[in-house]
Amino acid sequence: MLEDTIKNFQGWEFRRYLIQLRGDPTGEVEFLEKILEDDHKNYHLWTYRVWLCETFKLYRQELPLA
Repeated sequence: MLEDTIKNFQGWEFRRYLIQLRGDPTGEVEFLEKILEDDHKNYHLWTYRVWLCETFKLYRQELPLA
């Protein structure tokens, strides 16, 4: 559903809630990359992505070191 309404902040907040309950971000970065292909300026997506990286310590995945 979020793919159809990617600019709806309630959808992003609900997804965040579900990921917190699950405690596992597996597949989230790939999902976000897919959405970024269509809309790379989506504020809600970027806010969610920052939360995801902070919560699950995904900084190395975001900024791989050479």
